[in-house]
Amino acid sequence: MKLKNLVFITLFIVLFTGCGKDDPDTQAPVPIDKEPEAIIPTISSLSKEYLFMGDELVINGANFIQIDFETKVFVNNKLIAPSSLSSTEIKLMLEPEEEGPSEIVVEVDGKLSESAFIYVLKKGWNKLVLDRNREFKKAVVLEEEDDIYVLGDLISGSGSSNRLFKISPSPEKFISTQVPNIMNGSISNFEIDSMTGNAAVSNGYSLQLFENKFETEKNIYEAAAVQDPGSGLYMRILLDENQVFYSNLMYTYGYSSDFGTTYKKQYTDWLLNEGMRGAQYYGSIRSIKKAPSDGKIYGIGVYRKRWKYDEPDTNLIMRSDDYQNWEVIDSVTVNTARTLYRGNFFDTDLILTIDSENNLLRSSDLAKTWSTVGSGIKRFYIRSRDEWYAVSTENQVISTLDAGQTWTTELEFEETDIISHINFSKSKIVVSGYGFLYIKHE
Repeated sequence: MKLKNLVFITLFIVLFTGCGKDDPDTQAPVPIDKEPEAIIPTISSLSKEYLFMGDELVINGANFIQIDFETKVFVNNKLIAPSSLSSTEIKLMLEPEEEGPSEIVVEVDGKLSESAFIYVLKKGWNKLVLDRNREFKKAVVLEEEDDIYVLGDLISGSGSSNRLFKISPSPEKFISTQVPNIMNGSISNFEIDSMTGNAAVSNGYSLQLFENKFETEKNIYEAAAVQDPGSGLYMRILLDENQVFYSNLMYTYGYSSDFGTTYKKQYTDWLLNEGMRGAQYYGSIRSIKKAPSDGKIYGIGVYRKRWKYDEPDTNLIMRSDDYQNWEVIDSVTVNTARTLYRGNFFDTDLILTIDSENNLLRSSDLAKTWSTVGSGIKRFYIRSRDEWYAVSTENQVISTLDAGQTWTTELEFEETDIISHINFSKSKIVVSGYGFLYIKHE
């Protein structure tokens, strides 16, 4: 081959292969490194619907830990450092600035989970956020239960009948649910035995019994017919394990030793059936309780003898071993101020009452003599021998731990606020009123 032709061919090959390298249609694509992207974290559940400030919260879910990305937890838009973190679980100590509903959000590289909510309580007093505005006439709190049982109804200007509700916690507020299958008409009182779960409801005429805290209806009894003395009045109910005792100021009373399987109703004999409107009563029992000291049941009240005999009013103190057979142990001690109309019996050496000047009085000898242990008291509630709560004339809830020697202010209310009831369990206290519920966890 001639040298000229050889040079030409070589140059052609070089040019051809060189052009092929730069042709994008024939070049294989070069892979480009893509920035990693976080997956949205998800919250599936929280360990509790409510807890106390300083308690540990466990957040369950997915995608909490992702390589190369930082995980953040926000409580009410405030960054909180977890005490423990895994892909499916976050643990943190919850200490928001305020009690009430708190919003929980998990963030991974700017990707936010959906919000979860938890209700946070502080140790001490909490005003509960409720779903409806209700008149609470009475609230009962149980030691091992989160629910609160209340007597009341919706607040309205035209008045309302009393119904029984269960107040239950939820992550955002406390929800009220009417307890079903309760007797028709306005309920006047209810009680729950915390040991057995037995419960009773009254409307002043009938007594309805339940087991398992209103879950299972047992029986309904006619406690007092319309024509009976004391019918329609506030009915006191005592639940003593399987024993049931009720009383309309002892004009009519009933008893069951087996929680309603058998039932006995009786009338007392200190009634004055005279007057244009039927019975006029000259004796009434205002407080009934089993004494811790001797195990006997005591009833305390007043004989209004002036109505019938034109004699000074006297104490009326009764005692029973079995809720059925009662003996009058005092009907002669003069009580011109009728202090036992507001009396509350705790034990044979501890009876409290309030006089006409709002002084709190104590008797240690079954209402024969009295000493002043407090002033400016509208109502009082005995938790134990030395621990008492009261509503003051300044509309405060106050307490004493030393049988009235010193008093502490627990809650303060506006002058127009209506405080209706105070109730206790072993470690909880609930204050109910028109439009509010306060609970204290100790």
